[in-house]
Amino acid sequence: MAESLPRPRQTDQADCMNQLHRGNKDRAFTLIELVVVITMLAVIGAMLLPALAKAQSTAQPANCANNLKRIGVAFRLFATDHGGRFPMSVTTNQGGAGDWLGASPNMLAANTFRVFVVLSNELATPKIVKCPSDSKRIAPSNFVDMADLTDFGKGAKNGAVSYFVNPDADESRPLAILAGDRNITNLTLNPSVGGGTAYSKQSPGLKWTLMETIMKSTGWSTAMHNGVGTILLSDGSVRRVSGAGLRQQVKDAMEDHLLLFPYVPNKNN
Repeated sequence: MAESLPRPRQTDQADCMNQLHRGNKDRAFTLIELVVVITMLAVIGAMLLPALAKAQSTAQPANCANNLKRIGVAFRLFATDHGGRFPMSVTTNQGGAGDWLGASPNMLAANTFRVFVVLSNELATPKIVKCPSDSKRIAPSNFVDMADLTDFGKGAKNGAVSYFVNPDADESRPLAILAGDRNITNLTLNPSVGGGTAYSKQSPGLKWTLMETIMKSTGWSTAMHNGVGTILLSDGSVRRVSGAGLRQQVKDAMEDHLLLFPYVPNKNN
């Protein structure tokens, strides 16, 4: 007959429970430890915030340049189907925006957005014509809304557009500026430039022979890229330039630039 095993003593059971309780107690966070962990996480977060902000500020100009590259591709695709001409010099009957813009030198900057509406098939989304650093423009959900809405604050018309257009640019003028950030300014066209805001002229002309005299202040406001801007040339290349670089590009092109800006009435553009 097999011997029966001895039953655990009550004192042994109590010892096991005490050990288990002590083990759980050892593994648990105390209130002080929890406070220390939270404090450390807060300090690490505070240290990372400037780095994240700097990364974001670096990414925005890059995204803006990518937008202009895609806009450049859209212009060239359109030109391929329209005898080398961009939408500004093609009539609406032929699928362009020329009739909307009117004739030089009194072209209608209020209709600048029409150029990008014409390019909607190539651009696919209005987000491409809104610079990530441009807090005064809103991208609508589609190009139909851009054309049909009336509230500029909801992305209607020029309220969705961050970039100017040169209506005289074409593929035969590779050094001409085709498009770029809308915050170009100078003391001649906007005496209040000291506040860092772009001028509100609708159709400013930049004369290449005057870049070192009365137009020597031509440059960028601080409204979008801290005094630097991005331009798209007619050859499809994109450049990030300072004010001096912008003036040099106009001089290198050896032609005047009549720039149509996405003018919004009653706003400092």
